[in-house]
Amino acid sequence: MPRIIVPKNVLAQELGDEIVLLQLETEMYYSLNPTGSRLWKLMTHAPEFDFDRIIQQLGTLYGVEEEKLQQDMQALLDDLVQEGLIGIEKEPA
Repeated sequence: MPRIIVPKNVLAQELGDEIVLLQLETEMYYSLNPTGSRLWKLMTHAPEFDFDRIIQQLGTLYGVEEEKLQQDMQALLDDLVQEGLIGIEKEPA
């Protein structure tokens, strides 16, 4: 399974129920809402990234349809990768 890697140039700080990210190279701040913050915690604290399991957990926690949640979380992941806030280390072939 893939792993989520937080680059050394990214700082994350929990503030209440949100997480604020600082990308040191660009000096840009990003704020994750409570749902995005929960995703951040689940994916950065797990040894392996199981997207389907995380979607199930969040769907149960927030009472949201898994299909809608999957679309929203995939969009967030894509944004985080694009902004250089995470990397996805794929398992060796």
